[in-house]
Amino acid sequence: FTVHDSFPMRLPKLAIATEVFGLPLRDSVLAAADGGAQGVRFNARDELRPGDLSDTGRRQFLHLLSERDLAVASLTFPTRRALYDEDQLDARLAALRSAIEFARQLKSSILTLRIGRLPAADSKPYAILVDVLTDLARLASK
Repeated sequence: FTVHDSFPMRLPKLAIATEVFGLPLRDSVLAAADGGAQGVRFNARDELRPGDLSDTGRRQFLHLLSERDLAVASLTFPTRRALYDEDQLDARLAALRSAIEFARQLKSSILTLRIGRLPAADSKPYAILVDVLTDLARLASK
């Protein structure tokens, strides 16, 4: 196909989820770089948790990535329950707040998560979901 001169073709950046390699974290980063990725996505619940790195460790980790021309494209935080499920909601929110701050520390502005099946708009779970998402969005926008 041809691209019109006024619309320059932009090559998409490729980011790879490191957990798919099934390797230790450092080896996954090297595999992503060898595969031609410009970015990596980490699982902030099971793979690279907010408490795993000290300030020095985080700087060294970011240096490892930059040496290989990689950036943290995003983090993901899978939850076992929906965000409106009241069982242990405070613990889930605390973990998500920590993951948002961790994404910021890793110089990423993206954290993905699964909110669960959308409840009916006139239900209590829907009101809880709106409150939770509003709270998380407020924190993330700071």
